[in-house]
Amino acid sequence: MIGPLKSKLIFIALLSPASLTYASGVFVDTQTASGVGYAFAGSSALAQNASVVAYNPAAMMGLSSGHYLSGSASYVDAQTNFKGEKNSSISPIVPTGSEEANIERKFIVPSAQYVYRSEQPFAVGMSVSPLYGNKGEWDKDFVGRYQGLKTEVTGVNVNASLAFEINPQLMVGLGLNYLDFDATLTRKAAPLINTNPPLYLGDAQGELKGDGDGWAGNIGIFLRPTDKLDLGLTYRSETSLKLDGSLTVTTPAAKLVNPATVEVKMPQSASLAGAYRFTPQWTALAELTWYDWSVLPAFSAVNPNNNAVVYEEQLNFKDGLRSSIGALYQITPITQLRFGMAYDQSIVESSSDRTVRFPDADRIWLSLGAGFQMTQNLGIDVGYSHIFANEATIESPTVVAGKPTMQTLNGSFDTDADIFSLQLNYKF
Repeated sequence: MIGPLKSKLIFIALLSPASLTYASGVFVDTQTASGVGYAFAGSSALAQNASVVAYNPAAMMGLSSGHYLSGSASYVDAQTNFKGEKNSSISPIVPTGSEEANIERKFIVPSAQYVYRSEQPFAVGMSVSPLYGNKGEWDKDFVGRYQGLKTEVTGVNVNASLAFEINPQLMVGLGLNYLDFDATLTRKAAPLINTNPPLYLGDAQGELKGDGDGWAGNIGIFLRPTDKLDLGLTYRSETSLKLDGSLTVTTPAAKLVNPATVEVKMPQSASLAGAYRFTPQWTALAELTWYDWSVLPAFSAVNPNNNAVVYEEQLNFKDGLRSSIGALYQITPITQLRFGMAYDQSIVESSSDRTVRFPDADRIWLSLGAGFQMTQNLGIDVGYSHIFANEATIESPTVVAGKPTMQTLNGSFDTDADIFSLQLNYKF
């Protein structure tokens, strides 16, 4: 018979590190094009345009009075290559499949922000951006097809924020976030007819589809202790999601559809950022962000008709850290160059926790960008980032119907990604 989808794979594909969009096994931040140019270093402390509301509501107070609009599009081009190490099949009569496979992800991530900075000591803003995204599919004959095949995930976040100035050195802000989430996941299975000997008629496929929404809050502090130093401190709460959908199993002989419900929590996060103006031309940037992924010790999905657990598994995630540094160089009053570097820590504990849907590994960003003030009201930002990921090994047992098979998937993933971003900023 065909067993349920492997729980850890479903969970990881649905929930991946925050403020991110999927690129070759890791999730990368593409909320603003201006931030892509400096690897998002100092984003919570840098008030240059409306996009700051996406990171720190209090930093809206760093803008001069007026209305601000920002709209960006980021093109993500990512690849993950898998190379197996003499893997066995899940059964002696089932074909093993290809030991080499590739998954490509090419997509555009849009976002938009608005800020009104009053002449009085307050500001309001709104941001719409896809915080979560993953679209890709392994080769049909991939040796790991029984652990995961196709993944399509979208999570769009709508944020409304308000900020106040306590005094010229201290500003505070808070925001409310609505997250709309949907996902489609597939994997293969190998049903065997119970004859003597057993008979294999070809692969079946399981598909999980679901959608839901949830709410979260965020707060921020923006400090200006001197005329050269800006500091930002932000916190975002957990988001509780309930995804309602279906699990469809299609065999060579039949098709079975059952309802499925997944309840999960997106982890809380916190950031500390700084921007220091050494000279009128040079500004140094730095940021450290913490993600509370260890808050998720296990995951389960149920059939809502009878509350029976369809699958349940330990995850053993660890907390993640992202550290980044960058610089801004003002060449002329209308032209600014940007540089950045970041280190993303993997949240996968070991090779036995790694999966084909999320072959996460430690990553390094190298970023370059520029800003051009075309007129008094119109500005253009461009950014480019290349992401290098460490080789990621996998040693993960293939489970069908809650029982281990003969296969433990062994191999390694090689991942890299490029991000090209364009942003328009308008003040009126």
